[in-house]
Amino acid sequence: MEAAIEILDAEGESGLTFRALAAHLATGAGAIYWHVANKSELLATAADDVIARVMTDVEEGTEPREAIRSITSGVFDAIDAHPWVGTQLSRELGNPR
Repeated sequence: MEAAIEILDAEGESGLTFRALAAHLATGAGAIYWHVANKSELLATAADDVIARVMTDVEEGTEPREAIRSITSGVFDAIDAHPWVGTQLSRELGNPR
């Protein structure tokens, strides 16, 4: 996911192709298809990875109000750093898994 996120940050969604990711990883596209079925799944997994980092940054035992503030601030910062995440999250709202 780290490589996919790097490509997304540098080139946006249009720059993330299985061919570009395979070249970045110095592997074949078939190796990537072993882990994700298509580009939609790859984008969703990359966004999940970014958001999961926000969630794990909240320390255990944090008061609920502070945890919510930390999460919302973290999501804002994540979208600011990775604009494609906001697009992916809004896409996921219309297509729940």
